[in-house]
Amino acid sequence: MLSDMDPIEADRICKHMNQDHALSVYAMAMHALYQSGKASPGSSLKNAKLASISLENYTLSYVVCDGDMCRMERVTVPFPKPMNKASDARLVTVLSFILIVGLLS
Repeated sequence: MLSDMDPIEADRICKHMNQDHALSVYAMAMHALYQSGKASPGSSLKNAKLASISLENYTLSYVVCDGDMCRMERVTVPFPKPMNKASDARLVTVLSFILIVGLLS
């Protein structure tokens, strides 16, 4: 079992992703929503955030609206391969995003 990521480093990564890569986080959340089967054709998604990250997975939080009804959702997504250290986060999240974009196109 891997030792987990330092909480301060995990928080720094989440803040960076949410501030500097909000569109990527939104795309990852949209993909997770449609993969979950909880989206209807008219669903919209807003307030997507990277809520947490560990060496093995990341958790997204977002609001899903269907017409006037909105609900908060959280989903934890495993990385294809767990990271060995926090410094792997950039490569692993970029590769995950590239995979998602490829699946959406």
